[in-house]
Amino acid sequence: MKKVLILEDSRKVGFGGGQKGSLEVISSLVDHFEVTATDSLPDSIFATRSRELLGKPVYRLRSFGSDVGGNKGSFRIGFLELVMYPFLTAWNVIGLFGLIRREGMNSRNAILYAPLKKTLVPAWVLSLVTRIPFVYHARTVDDPTSVYFKILKFILKRARSILCVSQAVASNLEMPQCQVLYNAVQTQEGATAKRVPALLPSSDKPKFVVAAFASLLHWKGLEYLIRAARLVRNPEDVEVRIYGKGPLENELRELCSSNCKMLGFAENVNEILASEVHVVCTPSIFEEAFGRVPMEGNSFGIPAIVTNIGAQAEITIDAVTGYHVPPKDAQAIAEAIDHMLANPDHYHLLSQQAIEHSKSFDLAAHRLRVRSIFESIN
Repeated sequence: MKKVLILEDSRKVGFGGGQKGSLEVISSLVDHFEVTATDSLPDSIFATRSRELLGKPVYRLRSFGSDVGGNKGSFRIGFLELVMYPFLTAWNVIGLFGLIRREGMNSRNAILYAPLKKTLVPAWVLSLVTRIPFVYHARTVDDPTSVYFKILKFILKRARSILCVSQAVASNLEMPQCQVLYNAVQTQEGATAKRVPALLPSSDKPKFVVAAFASLLHWKGLEYLIRAARLVRNPEDVEVRIYGKGPLENELRELCSSNCKMLGFAENVNEILASEVHVVCTPSIFEEAFGRVPMEGNSFGIPAIVTNIGAQAEITIDAVTGYHVPPKDAQAIAEAIDHMLANPDHYHLLSQQAIEHSKSFDLAAHRLRVRSIFESIN
């Protein structure tokens, strides 16, 4: 049985889309490969769920840094973190080399899996030393003019396979090893199309709930959704909810009007989507690499409002499963909300089409594809 070493580091993000994706990979492989997982936080959600899936401990990596947020990405690297990174990487490589030997891994029976850039360098170094092939899971769209991007592409020349979560990511990297592997969603059996809340007096009827699930960072564009809450035609009928945590929490809270709520990080996203939300919104002002929230929303029959760039626009079909709006345009978001409220039959159709579209990202098919990719590596 082939062995797979998962090199995860959830120190900065806690539990986000990347960690969900890594767990999906583990779930895809656990019955067919001997899987070992690592993480920098021994009690993280990823580490806890990995132990449950694998039935064995998760090896601890050494890491440094916290989620401070960048202008164009989820994280910004601080000076001290940059200084410490080479030393921590060397420490981790030495520790992982020992783990590889203890687990009996070699170039013929093992694969390294790096799901993020922070563990890509250790995977690359270990591959150079041990000749064990590595797979990189690309989940970001990066600036192709930067020195950093050129270094990334140099390292990726050695990757046996590059799994890209969208065509936007694959087009950004433009490397022969790229394979588009969309993130998966659990198809919701029995999901039925949603309807606009009943046309009752405003004081009695349920609110039309528009929700965003995101880290509270500048590039997520949440301020434009918050401003849209003020601009909708009938604010008393609409409730905007922001789920997430991050450095902009206080700033965003100050922008909120009476029909907007900041609700913190949500672990029970599926429960909220199933029973409380009518529209999900991804107002990011830069390109997303995938757009997991719109797709998860679609699986529950929830249309999405997304900016017309990156994979969020690739995943959401304009006027079919939701609406595209320009970045930084609160008025356009408000108009999309108003249009759905004013046209309940069309909203119902969007909801039906969203359910059908989500079936293209079925979890069972995704797991078969992941397994096939890893089985093809030798």
